[in-house]
Amino acid sequence: MNDQRTYDVAIIGAGPAGSFLAYQLSVHGLRVALFEKEKLPRKKTCAGGLSAKISDILPFDITPVIQRKIYGATVSHKFQDAFTKYADKLLISTVDRSDFDYYLVQYAKEKGTHLFDDVRIEDLTSDGDAYILKSDKKEIRCKIAVGADGAQSFLARKISLNPISRSHFGLQTEISLDALRPFDFNTIRLDFGNVRDGYFWVFPKKETASVGVIGRLRDAARLRPHLSDWLKLLGVDPDNVVVHGHPIPHRITHSPVSLDRIFLIGDAAGAADYWTGEGIYNALKTAQMLAGHIAAYFAGDQHALARYEKEMDRETLPDLRSSYHLSRLFNYLSLVAFRAIRNNDYPWDVFCRIMRGERSFSEVQKRLRPHILANKIFNRKSRSR
Repeated sequence: MNDQRTYDVAIIGAGPAGSFLAYQLSVHGLRVALFEKEKLPRKKTCAGGLSAKISDILPFDITPVIQRKIYGATVSHKFQDAFTKYADKLLISTVDRSDFDYYLVQYAKEKGTHLFDDVRIEDLTSDGDAYILKSDKKEIRCKIAVGADGAQSFLARKISLNPISRSHFGLQTEISLDALRPFDFNTIRLDFGNVRDGYFWVFPKKETASVGVIGRLRDAARLRPHLSDWLKLLGVDPDNVVVHGHPIPHRITHSPVSLDRIFLIGDAAGAADYWTGEGIYNALKTAQMLAGHIAAYFAGDQHALARYEKEMDRETLPDLRSSYHLSRLFNYLSLVAFRAIRNNDYPWDVFCRIMRGERSFSEVQKRLRPHILANKIFNRKSRSR
């Protein structure tokens, strides 16, 4: 090898989870190596929606990379009966993932993170005291190794961890706003009922929109014809677009996300939300969790690392499970649910509060009893309780 160095922590994957973890650990004064297999900035297939609650986690301003602020949603069922609802506060911001991810990387680098992009980690071994990560260009030693390398994580496979309980698959393309049939581009557009356990979307950005479909992984082969139908509805020729696909992982059981001093975060830990498919918020949240425990470990708390998985099970797993159950119910009753959202403000209010972090899916599931739900729909005074 032509390069060998020693670090406290090595992180594989420079997406939101890996970059934010690197930033936080570097703030604590730790020696951090951040690896990315592609040259940065790199293209990333993603709708690019950031829920408003992300502002509760990030300690710095991301305004420079926000392309559009979303205050509403245009919703339809099986391509029919579209309606639009608005919120009085910000719901979602859209970003280009290439810009957003690189923005986080720059913050990590400013705090001292050593970035190694265009470097693919090909092996991991241990000499007892340290882990050794190897590529054709580098060989580094580290006390702690972290997999932030997505749903098909190299590190997870290497140590035989499989925290992913269920998977969706997403197909997506980027379309110029000028090429779309016009709607209010300060809203997202969603359609339900055509895809089992999934939906269609349009997420407007500055000059383009991410247009796609999400469905069960087992139905991945059927999604392209569905996407073609969606594009035609939007006024786009499906034969003239470039489509990218990616798995969306979900952890809804008590499956391990760590082994000894090796940890998984973000999509590698199955932290994407089941109902929405959104993974950036939990990518940042799991990075924030792990950063605190790693910092405590290097400060002398020998039991700190064992608390990461316990915190994951306590703080994120209940919400991921509730999202799974509510999603299955919503999709089973898609027409009824669609009409409830169209004709009543309460379901829309709940969605808005979840996007802003004022409610969680687990809280909604606990409160979703028939008599309570009916009361909230038909009694306006009870909606704020």
